[in-house]
Amino acid sequence: MEFGKIERGGVENYVRKVRILKSKIDSAEAIFIGAGAGLSNAAGLNSTEIFEHYFGDFISKYNIENEYKGLFYPIINAYELWAYRSRLIWCYSYETYDNGTYENLATLLRDKNYFVMTSNIDNQLIKNGIDKERIFYMKGNYNYFQCSEPCHQEVYNNREYVINMMKSQGFVYDGEAKMSFPSNGKVKMEISEDLVPTCPKCNRPMTLNVDLGAHFVHPDGWYIGSAQKDDFLLKNRDKKILYLELGSGPYMKEQIRHPFWERVMRNRNATYACINLGECSAPEAIIDRSILIDADIKTVLNDLAKL
Repeated sequence: MEFGKIERGGVENYVRKVRILKSKIDSAEAIFIGAGAGLSNAAGLNSTEIFEHYFGDFISKYNIENEYKGLFYPIINAYELWAYRSRLIWCYSYETYDNGTYENLATLLRDKNYFVMTSNIDNQLIKNGIDKERIFYMKGNYNYFQCSEPCHQEVYNNREYVINMMKSQGFVYDGEAKMSFPSNGKVKMEISEDLVPTCPKCNRPMTLNVDLGAHFVHPDGWYIGSAQKDDFLLKNRDKKILYLELGSGPYMKEQIRHPFWERVMRNRNATYACINLGECSAPEAIIDRSILIDADIKTVLNDLAKL
């Protein structure tokens, strides 16, 4: 078979590692995945093409570099702020994007005993075939609003809010899953005043239920997901378990990478694997039970699926 292009260390080394990882996936009694921003990037979600298509007017006015930095930019007023946020939520949580990366991951996990813990706040894992009951969104999710104070710990599904915000800017909704620009290609950079979301309890502004600081709300669903994660790890802690890190960046070392290393150290039946371009490492104590593939995640998952 023909493998994709490749990691540092050469083709032979890459092919050997991919084959070893596939064997570990097939033989594992459990697979625990730590997924970071690199997975979404590999799937094409955070591409310049998508950002420029939906946010060209904001880029021109505010010189925003990427979709995430826009969350912190001092946009001039609430109407423009929610125009930006609604586009962001729709694009990255309600639209479906995949270049085969998520599809290949779902195929590899089919009929497996697995669980996914992710720092990603988009909804693409669920939209591309990963069981929502087997995902813990540790940093929240674009799909929900919360009080900005917060005065209470409840969150609110925002799909209908976002649809109305997008339509108020001039986007055309197909009634199901797609938003498109009008025929003249022009949309407004603001939403209607009556659509600015406010807390139903205290009337303060609403915000996104994502972990951007001290005001992040942990709703019941967050605690349920965390408990499901802990239960999975407890039940499988002594089994032949594969800890697979996908695209976890430097900010997630304490939440994903280091705990993975520690669990592999405690369980001689465990294997640590990392697929992450430029971000692969393992301590000497577990290097003999580590598979480090310094390559593009899309390429590696595609090659694993071929096997």
